[in-house]
Amino acid sequence: MTFHQRLFSLVFFFAAVSIHAQQNVSGRWQGSFDVPGPNGAIQHDTAFLILQQNGTQVTGSAGQNEEKQTPLSDGLFKDGVLTFGLHVRGTTVQFNLNLEGDHLRGTATGLPPDPTAKAAINVARLLDATITSLRDQILAADRQLFDAYNTCNIVQFGRSLSADLEFYHDTTGVTGHDSIVNSLKQRCAEQTKYYRTLDEQSLQIFPVPGYGAMEIGTHRFYEKHPDGSEQLDASPGFANVWRQTPDGWKLTRVLSYGHR
Repeated sequence: MTFHQRLFSLVFFFAAVSIHAQQNVSGRWQGSFDVPGPNGAIQHDTAFLILQQNGTQVTGSAGQNEEKQTPLSDGLFKDGVLTFGLHVRGTTVQFNLNLEGDHLRGTATGLPPDPTAKAAINVARLLDATITSLRDQILAADRQLFDAYNTCNIVQFGRSLSADLEFYHDTTGVTGHDSIVNSLKQRCAEQTKYYRTLDEQSLQIFPVPGYGAMEIGTHRFYEKHPDGSEQLDASPGFANVWRQTPDGWKLTRVLSYGHR
């Protein structure tokens, strides 16, 4: 495979993973359900959705809170739009919601007693325990990787990388596991030392069902000279794909960009 083919394959992989991670409505959602009243007044209510997505099919339930839930019917998520029905007081209310980042926004029609009224829906994705746990796991794996980098622990550094690693650096191109490990060996042999810190505030982590997780953020690389002085070498952005294995999390795909 040529360099350009490898690069295209890598970029396509990340694009596919990113779309898959972001275009999924599974989870718990909470927000507002605003219905126009007979005199033009808006009646506010809470909305709580519990959704499970399988392909384009969506099942789950919705209601005023987590305890009062009604099953969805004909749930479909396609091209960024979630549609489903909800049986309310003997009739079916139709929902049409657009996924906008971490929000689902749209309308509901067919509400009794005025089926022509359109209710406004705005719900936000809740960070549930599964996502919180995943973030903690990826952060721990990331810290272990770069603790090894910062202390020149070559063996541990190599173990944190998948054997089929593809690493794309925007100034040096695509490299693999052995090349990255050898590069660290060479750096560790120099008098000038290097270390990396993660900007945890920039970090976003998305689950990739059946595979692992995608991690997006920025980090900083510093040069530390023999005289004790140091300088910032680069503040690149990165997109990492981590694979969950019996031996722990392994870094398997990397895009590193924004270098000088």
